[in-house]
Amino acid sequence: MRTISPVYYACITKFLSPIFIDRLFQLRVVFREIAAREQPQASNATIVCWVDDLIVKICACILHLATNGAVQDFNRPTESRSIRALRVHETRRAATQLPVKFTELPDNLASKYSSPAMAKLALTILYGATVLRERYLPHDEPTKVLDIPALTSVVGNSIVKYGADLYSQSPTSSLTIIEYAILLSLYTWGANQEAKVSFAPHTELNTVNLVELVLGRVLSGSDSLDHGVLGASTILIEDLSLVEWFWKRWGDGSTLLAATGLSLHLLPGPIEALSPTSNESPIVELVCEAFTTLAKTKRRGDLQYKLILSGACERLLAYMLSTDRNTRSLPIHGLFLEFLTSLDPSVIGAVGQNTKFQHENKECELLEKGIVEEIEILMARTEPGSEDCTVSRSVVDAKRLKYMLDFLAVLVHHGAGAPSAVCLHLTFIGKLVSWACKPLDKHAVFEHSQWTMIRTTVLLLVGFAFANFKRCGCSIDRFPEHEQDGFLDIILDNEGGDLLQTCALARYMTVTEDARILDDPVTVLEIWSQIRDALFAALQRRFVTEEEALSVAVSGTLCASLVSILRGSGRQTRAILLASPWTQTLRAELERALARGGDDFALALCRQLEKPSAAFLRATGKDAGGVGLEDSVHLVCVGMGGWLQLVPMFVGVSQ
Repeated sequence: MRTISPVYYACITKFLSPIFIDRLFQLRVVFREIAAREQPQASNATIVCWVDDLIVKICACILHLATNGAVQDFNRPTESRSIRALRVHETRRAATQLPVKFTELPDNLASKYSSPAMAKLALTILYGATVLRERYLPHDEPTKVLDIPALTSVVGNSIVKYGADLYSQSPTSSLTIIEYAILLSLYTWGANQEAKVSFAPHTELNTVNLVELVLGRVLSGSDSLDHGVLGASTILIEDLSLVEWFWKRWGDGSTLLAATGLSLHLLPGPIEALSPTSNESPIVELVCEAFTTLAKTKRRGDLQYKLILSGACERLLAYMLSTDRNTRSLPIHGLFLEFLTSLDPSVIGAVGQNTKFQHENKECELLEKGIVEEIEILMARTEPGSEDCTVSRSVVDAKRLKYMLDFLAVLVHHGAGAPSAVCLHLTFIGKLVSWACKPLDKHAVFEHSQWTMIRTTVLLLVGFAFANFKRCGCSIDRFPEHEQDGFLDIILDNEGGDLLQTCALARYMTVTEDARILDDPVTVLEIWSQIRDALFAALQRRFVTEEEALSVAVSGTLCASLVSILRGSGRQTRAILLASPWTQTLRAELERALARGGDDFALALCRQLEKPSAAFLRATGKDAGGVGLEDSVHLVCVGMGGWLQLVPMFVGVSQ
């Protein structure tokens, strides 16, 4: 809500007081009688006293406050001066038609003899005296001047009447949209005041539809929204009674999410924070959760919320990089990673191209440059000679470093960076791989499990970067090949057979198929064996607890990688792979898995393996020939051991 000077604060609350307005209506009767006595007996002139003018000005003030200044009065901004003067005159005449008593205003809303202009004034006065006043005096007792149940019933009938406009083919004017918003706020406010409200399905259906109509005008993403539409959305966004009504009546969070997204989207400036305070962090966490749920309600390719989600992503991502490296920011980073993976690729692409922000007191033109600089700072902190190299910061630095690598991996995977960022990656990837090749004792602040997860993310990022180089037409010869060989040897030597690490390895082998970096048949056979064993274990349900669901999610990626290795290997290496009895055993297990029905695990496994398994069976059959499998993955977030992990899920199409 717009900040108001304390000098005017008391005046506003007194002007909106039902007692004051009721007294104003009483004075109106007195002065109208005085004016009537001064008029000739035969005159038919309409008497407009100073109270009528004051009521019109109070209504304009109510609109101004309710819309945060977007709407000044009942006039349209584009109208000519003569038309505006005529409309002001008609509004003053409508004020003379108001009832004698303030308490009779609800009855005039439902009367068929009331003019639309008079009904609009009555609605605005009732809204200001109840809903708007409560915003400025939230702990004030509900007014006893008005009969709230009767008011709610009358407003509900008006909503039903306006509901017929939803099916009209003619466009709805912005002033009418504002009237809808005021009507909705007044109805939900009154419904929340009653302890027990009878279920009125027709009224509530029209209420939901009108809310969708008002918010939908902004959610459409149009850049040419007029002040009336923005003002109407502001009325609903800042109306807590509307959100409360939706939760009470329906348990429906969609309006809350839409209101949150719109509110942040319409903020005048970017989120600015050097570090999250204890009061600020929970708010940002709720914002991330709201936007994540909003993003997940839309299928990929549905860009209804593109403008809002991209704006939220730009601000939140800049916030992630501006926050201090402390424990308070870790939950926010995890929530933001989940939000980032929920977005459509086109939204992420727009974010990567447009975002500018402050990092280390410098304005970064490239989003990825800021992330790379933050990663390099965190890498330097883990060196034994660093002053910040302490065991007490192990979890904080490890998680923040991993999340930064995850952020960069998502952006690189979707090709979100500007073309000049590719050159940045060429030098950064080599430095990152060299750092990841160091043994654990060179990074004493990390535990073994932390180091394994960070290496897994690095391997996933390297694969995405390689694919991004090819998309940008960058020379693959500049890719640090010799460092990749050593890094993969370290990954293969890692004991324990980590499923996520195997999945990252499988993804790496798939994206490097056209320009296979590894030419050593022994290493290729070792990689094949590790991926094959992981897929075989998934088919036989050897994984338990949280890894069981993960094994289903990555099964398609593992199988597609085996197909890629077969296509990219030399003739001799391929012959060895096909002749292995374990390959034939895997073929038989795949055929059984696809034919097996029953529980949810088997059905989910069949969906993930449907296309890659068909390609694998053709590639390893007697008439093995050229096998086509279009490569595509979606990144999803899963919780593993208290960490959020990026998982590439295969969604390719067989050819």
